[in-house]
Order: sequence, then structure tokens, then C-alpha cells
Amino acid sequence: MQLSSRRHLKQLMGVYQKHPYRDTIKLFIITGISMLLAFYPIYGGMPIPERRALFILILAASLWMTEALPAFAVGFLVIGLSIFLLSPEKGGEIPWQTFTETWSSPIIWLFLGGLVLARAAEKTGVNKRVSSILLTKLGSSHSMLLFGIMFLSFIFSNFMSNTATAAMMLGLMGPVLAGFAKGDKRKKAYIMAVPLGANIGGMGSIIGTPPNAVAAALLDGRGEGVDFLTWMWYGMPPALVCLFVLWFYLRTTYSCKGKNETKFDFELTPMNKDSVFVMVVFLLTIILWCTGSLHGVPASVVAFVPIVLLPINGVIEADDMRSLPWDVLILLAGGLTLGVAVEKSGLAYTLVEAMPSAGENMFILVIMMAFMACIVSNFMSNTAAANIIMPIAAAMAVGYEKPMLVVIALASSTAMCMPVSTPPNALASSSGLLKASDFLVTGIIAAIVGVISSLVWIRFILW
Repeated sequence: MQLSSRRHLKQLMGVYQKHPYRDTIKLFIITGISMLLAFYPIYGGMPIPERRALFILILAASLWMTEALPAFAVGFLVIGLSIFLLSPEKGGEIPWQTFTETWSSPIIWLFLGGLVLARAAEKTGVNKRVSSILLTKLGSSHSMLLFGIMFLSFIFSNFMSNTATAAMMLGLMGPVLAGFAKGDKRKKAYIMAVPLGANIGGMGSIIGTPPNAVAAALLDGRGEGVDFLTWMWYGMPPALVCLFVLWFYLRTTYSCKGKNETKFDFELTPMNKDSVFVMVVFLLTIILWCTGSLHGVPASVVAFVPIVLLPINGVIEADDMRSLPWDVLILLAGGLTLGVAVEKSGLAYTLVEAMPSAGENMFILVIMMAFMACIVSNFMSNTAAANIIMPIAAAMAVGYEKPMLVVIALASSTAMCMPVSTPPNALASSSGLLKASDFLVTGIIAAIVGVISSLVWIRFILW
């Protein structure tokens, strides 16, 4: 009887997997379960706006985790449901404009400035030129070449998306790998260096990865804004610790020692006026971001330097603007709206009261939330994880919002245990040289070292 039941279940699952409307079925199931969980009588006297916000939270988290809808589509859904369910017209008390104002958040413009800069550097070949020069200089030994690959991925990921960074760096690996025999395990080290450096690099700047921007936006809404250089002070030290530990692990495990005999032959486009202009704008923007405390211009305003100058000069054209990853900005705006809905409806504080207390020691709570963010981010987008966890964590850490949100953002960037945990991991996995176990070991090391070093550093400077 038991075997028959199992066979029947397998048959049903087979029918479901082949069903042409399986994604629609999945969407209806997730929506139904979310409504059941949000409106179940167990919540007693929870006000209707809070129940509706809880439904939006559960639905968004489920859709992001199951990928039943594209991540950006969930962002739009969150904005639409917040307007429809929580505005005064539907019995709520929050003006509908509150849920659309997130699209014009300063953090959105800051992130857009970074995307425009990255596109210009990619289009003119500036990023490849810088990479090739440095790799050629550092290629005298396997150990230094490995470090150079990791460090370049790390640095570029501070100012570009980690996906674009990984794609660019993996594209430069041809000359590096050409000098090795087919079964040489050092190939693994050089390929692994790219996603590790790109993932960790996101910790170092406010535009390095969306979770940083989410944390900065939430802090800005609480009157505790963080500028570009201050975030580097928060994120760069633990990121560098993680970088050196992982470099040492790769160097030791894959025997990346001795002299490198590989001769590099990078194909570079000739320098022209556009390349020079992009380099000038890039340097000017970075300098202005890093000196905000001196001139008082917010980082989001500085972002208009590349946004305005590069299109005016003709480096960025209409097709370039269309090719920008707008889905990331939509996801970011949707996440900010989710935070607004959870907080303004009062749900965040209700959830905080329902959670077990960490006692008087707030640092224990920060530790718990940091590891939770790291674990959850391994199974879903770290942006989505940050959007779900941060608003609740901020409400729990009254008086300690800044250390809580900064640590969660940094911890989200240390999640890289599986080939699908981050886009750079997936790109490196597509090389065919790596196994899932390679990501697991380095991912565990990154999680432990990254989260602990972030906790220690933030405890030291912000407590």
C-alpha cells in the first residue's frame, strides 16, 4: 500500500512537471498558502492592515524563494499590492504615494550612477585595459597571479555589479589558463578566484551590492544616513580579511606556488578620446564619493556626474541605457516598498513582540540575524533576503539599527556555498572545471570568516 502511494505521488509529480501551466499552478498554490498563513485566526486581534502587510511579506518571500515569478516581477507585485491593500481607499492609513516614492529614493539614483559608470567602462574597454595591465605586472608567480585575479575581481565589484565583474574577469582567463595542462588543478584556483573576489568585493562599497543600498536607504529613513566613504570604513576591513583568508586557502589547497611561465596576450581596443573621458569621469566620481565629508555633496547627488556627463558626451547612447539591468533597480525599489509596508502598517513591531527575546544582550540578536541572513542568502537572492529580514531586524534593534543593518548587509555578501548561490558562482560553474563540492568548502570558509570578521569589526567601531 505504501509503495502504491509513493508510485502514485511520483506519477502526480511527473504530470505536474510536464503541465504547460505549472508556473501558474505554483503561483496559485503559493498565493493560497500565503493568504491562509496571513489571515489564520491564530493571530487574534491583529489589525487588518497588519494582516494585509503580513500577506504581502509571506507572498513576496515565497515567490522570491521558489522563483515562481522573476525577481523584478515580484518587486512590481509588492508595490502594486501595497497600494491596493494598504492605501486609505482600502481601509488603510498610508497614502499610496508612499509606496511609489521608493522608486525615486536617493539610493536608486546612486545605484543607477554605478550602473552607468560600469556600462561606460565596459563599452570603451577601460575595465579590460586596467585588468590586463595589472595581471601582466602580477603574473611573475602563480601565488601573486592568483591574488591579482582575486583582487581585481574584488576591486571592480565595488563599483560594478558582481555579475558583470565575473563575466569580464572570466573572459580574461583564456591567456591565464592556456599555459596549464588539461588536468592541472591550479586551473580550479584561478577560476574560483573570480567569483570569490567578486562576491566579497560587494561588501566594500555602498553600490557594491543591493543589500548595502537597502541598508543605507533604511538608515537614511531613520536619520542615520551613511555616505560612500563611511560605508567603505564599515565594509572594507572585514572584506579584506575574508579575501586574504580565501586567497591563502586557494593558494595552499591547489598548490599555486612557484614561478609563472605563462605569456599573456590580451586583445585590447586602442585608446581613444572616449576611453580617456570615461577614465576621467570614473576617477572624478570616485574621488567625489570618497571625499563627501569635505565638500558635503551627498553620494546620490555625485552619482549624477556620470549619469549626466557620459550621455552628453555620447559615450552612453540610447541602446546602452536600454541594456542596463533595470530589473535590479526594480527589485531594489520593490524591496524598499516592502520595508515601508511592514513598518508603516505596524507589522514589524507586532512581529518583534512575537519573537523570542535575546535578553538584554543586543549583540546576541545581531549575531543571530547575521547568520540567518547568510544562510537564507545561499538559497535565494541576497537582495530579496535583505529586503525581507532588514525591516524586521531594524524594528527589533531599537537604538542599534545601524550595527544591525550593516552587519546583515555584509553577511548577505558572504553567501556563496552553492553554484547557484550567486550569479558569479553560476558563471564560474559553467566553465566545467568546478564541482559543487568546490563551492561548498570555500563557501563555508567565506561564511564563517566573513560573518565573524564583520561582527567583530562592527562591534568594535559602532557599539
